[in-house]
Amino acid sequence: MIYTYKRGDGNEGNFFRANVELTALDCPYAALRALVPNDYITGRRMRRHIIRTIEIDGEPEYGVLAMVYDGPDGEKAYDAAFITAELYPDGGYDGPAYPLRELLDPAAWRQYRAELKGARP
Repeated sequence: MIYTYKRGDGNEGNFFRANVELTALDCPYAALRALVPNDYITGRRMRRHIIRTIEIDGEPEYGVLAMVYDGPDGEKAYDAAFITAELYPDGGYDGPAYPLRELLDPAAWRQYRAELKGARP
């Protein structure tokens, strides 16, 4: 299934980042949990903060949403959520769809695979 990944903040909204192809074995919740910190440098404070504080909600059939309410120093986007992101099925954006593996750096891919192993017996 093709999903549209968007990221932004609670003030300005989310902007298109990529079309993501997820297979039946992929988990949209874990995919979004890996995509958001993937936009930041591995091993840095911001990325660790996002991984630690991200909240995911929604239904894969209708869209999965992510929120990071505050930045590492308590900052917000004009009193709104610091980072917001969404993963919507068939978002309607033209362009190629990339397998999740192609969009994630090695650290984010390991995080994704570890979450899948923990979520499934």
